[in-house]
Amino acid sequence: MSQAIIADSMEPFGILDISVERNAFGRQYESFSTNLSVKLGTAKSELVPAVFIRAPRIRHCGPTIEVLASLEGEPVLIKQGFHLGATFHPELTHCTAVHKYFASIVNTASQGKEF
Repeated sequence: MSQAIIADSMEPFGILDISVERNAFGRQYESFSTNLSVKLGTAKSELVPAVFIRAPRIRHCGPTIEVLASLEGEPVLIKQGFHLGATFHPELTHCTAVHKYFASIVNTASQGKEF
């Protein structure tokens, strides 16, 4: 979904104002899980389990990008308008917080409301 992919010939979709580096967290055997402090539209952050498998790194965020979660100072969950971008796999845990948040912003967008 990024506008640019660093050191890769793949053509990005150009949806999010970010640059990414593919597989930058490591190979398959370097996959890991951790808990992230995530801000999902509420005043309070919540802990969300995150699974990183051959994860990209977000190397640059444009001014319209909202960082919802970071890992060691690097953005790993971002929002721009009604689009979300994650460098981890929220679908690989039992936690549905990220999915519910995405559904809520799509619902808001479908009603023509501002974010």
